[in-house]
Amino acid sequence: MARNVAFALREQGLGAVMSELTDFRSADIYLDDQYPDLVGIRFGVVVFRYRNCPPIGLMGAEAVELAPAPDRLVEPGERLVVVRDTGVAPVRSSMSASFPEPAPSSSPALIGSESQHVTEQHVLVVGWNGLGRQLLTGWAQTATAGSTVEVVYDAALVDESAIDLPDDMVHSVVLTPVADRSGEVSGRATAAITAIVLLAYRDHLPSEEVDSRTLLELVTLRRDLARRGIDLPRLVIELTDLGNASLVEPRPTDDVHVTPARASRLLAQLTDQPDRRAVFLAVYATDGPSVHLVDAERLGLSGTVTMSDVVASTYAHGLLAIGWRRAASLGADLVLNADEERRVDLVAGDQIVVIG
Repeated sequence: MARNVAFALREQGLGAVMSELTDFRSADIYLDDQYPDLVGIRFGVVVFRYRNCPPIGLMGAEAVELAPAPDRLVEPGERLVVVRDTGVAPVRSSMSASFPEPAPSSSPALIGSESQHVTEQHVLVVGWNGLGRQLLTGWAQTATAGSTVEVVYDAALVDESAIDLPDDMVHSVVLTPVADRSGEVSGRATAAITAIVLLAYRDHLPSEEVDSRTLLELVTLRRDLARRGIDLPRLVIELTDLGNASLVEPRPTDDVHVTPARASRLLAQLTDQPDRRAVFLAVYATDGPSVHLVDAERLGLSGTVTMSDVVASTYAHGLLAIGWRRAASLGADLVLNADEERRVDLVAGDQIVVIG
């Protein structure tokens, strides 16, 4: 769960993507072994093989390989890692055109710390629980130089000695104890803050009080920043009760994580396919191919296009497309695993969801 929150911090919109891929309700990650006709075929051909389940990798006896090289051959016994809708069988593609060879050298300029929008991140973490250490670890692995974190916590609930920070943090971390309802929390939210994380005090309060405290912090932040004329930065909010999620009224730029619900859905996926664990670990890793959002215009995509156009143009840059996300100003609607003939009108600010 901490890695999911860290993803939400890494790139705006990634939290929603990862939730969709792990919620066991629509487009999910599957390990399929029903493709014996693929043995000996280049992965660059496999990418365009199916119209309704984009391949994103291969899993052998020992490891998961996301976004394999185009000339990588599928070996006997390997399973295909795909994104597909639950209960929907794969359908062969009707695409017959020659496909572009990817240009791997172009992809680093489109994703990661050298991408189009990545700058210093100044994160304010309000609250603390057992997820905090993992959250900061995941965030630090992708945060750019000069990024900072301030952890503001209620000194009446949390002892500073209980705040277990990562041992190898290279970014500045400041711990700030405050008094309950003192107004000091919102005072720490300056115009320089790029994101605020509200961590639930679920290790320190009775269960029935946890979300009430988080929601109170949220209301106070919104009110005080509005009074000071400061735009509310992006919010990443942890709740413990799904019934309280509607009270947040998130903006398209915000992420709400109901950790018990997410955990139960993830557990259901692992129960269905235990080997998914290795796939999820590979997806959440920071030292290899992973999930990213890339501006459609940077991939040469604009106007009316089909999903097959999206896949072909994205693969020409060495990336695997699995869907798109509308611009935040248009509601940030997310579409994953669209049929190859589905059309979309891409405008400025729209993004393509990729593995790379």
